[in-house]
Amino acid sequence: MSKITIYMWGYWGWGNAASELVKAVDAVEKKRGFARPLFVDIRMKRSARPPAFRGKAFGQVVGEARYETMSCLGNEVFLKRGKRRLPDSERKIVIHDPTAAEHLLDRAVELKKKNKHVIYFCACKFPHGNKEKPDGPIYPCHRTTVSQLLLKYAKTRNIALEVVEWPGGRSEELEMAVSLETLKFVRRGRKSVQIPNPRPLARWAQIPWGSAARLHCDGSELLILTGPAKFIEGAWSLLVLDWKEAHEKAKTKAKSATWRSKYGMEPCCA
Repeated sequence: MSKITIYMWGYWGWGNAASELVKAVDAVEKKRGFARPLFVDIRMKRSARPPAFRGKAFGQVVGEARYETMSCLGNEVFLKRGKRRLPDSERKIVIHDPTAAEHLLDRAVELKKKNKHVIYFCACKFPHGNKEKPDGPIYPCHRTTVSQLLLKYAKTRNIALEVVEWPGGRSEELEMAVSLETLKFVRRGRKSVQIPNPRPLARWAQIPWGSAARLHCDGSELLILTGPAKFIEGAWSLLVLDWKEAHEKAKTKAKSATWRSKYGMEPCCA
């Protein structure tokens, strides 16, 4: 069997646009030649703030046949957390049933025969990028531990496996024409840039994390570090993870590599 790719993902920031997220994912998979994927919810608790991700509501958004739950792959620590903020001494990842990762691998093997991917998810924004304060320490997400378990079982069974944050891929370079006002706002700290013409959607939704986009207008330009398009306030936009002036291309490239490593965007393979 050829290599299997399993995607992981965090729904942070998609609470008001779950249906748009599904459209984007399906568009990317279709462009890549795959059928619509299966979403597997690995949260221990599903008492989310966004209604679309509360309980099993996401199953209604994506379709019941494309949604499964594996709470046994959740982090037990969240059972005792409640609403309180955990001190560093208690920030541990304890997967409720580590052997359940083999079942998740089985589902990926089964669906590969149907030309489908598995995307397992929880709430955390990035695999290695969860902060309770902007300048605070970075805490890993439990989906990275699940990825390690998947790789362990894959090696045991001689299965070639890649686990990567959706949408995968190596960082790219792209460009987008914007207004002078947009360039000004990015320099002042704006965190997203609306895409003037987001069609075809798959083109923008498949942008790998840590890619560099050149924003330009009438001879003025700058570079932003970005990732897949996100639906923000009714429009598809690119996130501004960081920005540099146009002549700082080398610094942007170095920042991309550092950012991808720091936040867990590089694929893991068995």
